Amino acid sequence: MLRINIGSELKEIVLSIPSRKSDVGIIFVPGISGEAFGARYDLLAEKFRQAGYYFVRYAAWKDRE
Repeated sequence: MLRINIGSELKEIVLSIPSRKSDVGIIFVPGISGEAFGARYDLLAEKFRQAGYYFVRYAAWKDRE
C-alpha cells in the first residue's frame, strides 16, 4: 500500500506492477461498498498485472455519509 498526496489530503492506494514493461495502466475506484483494499479485487489486480497493465486501486469513500 502506498500513500500519496492528493491536494491537501494523504490518500492510500494499492499499486500492482505488471510482470513486463508497460505504458498502460488502469485506475480503479470502486463504489462506496467496494472495499478497494479488500481481497475481493486481488484476483482482478493479478489478472491485469499478468496481462501487462499497471493497476491502481483507490478508495475515494471514507464512509457512507
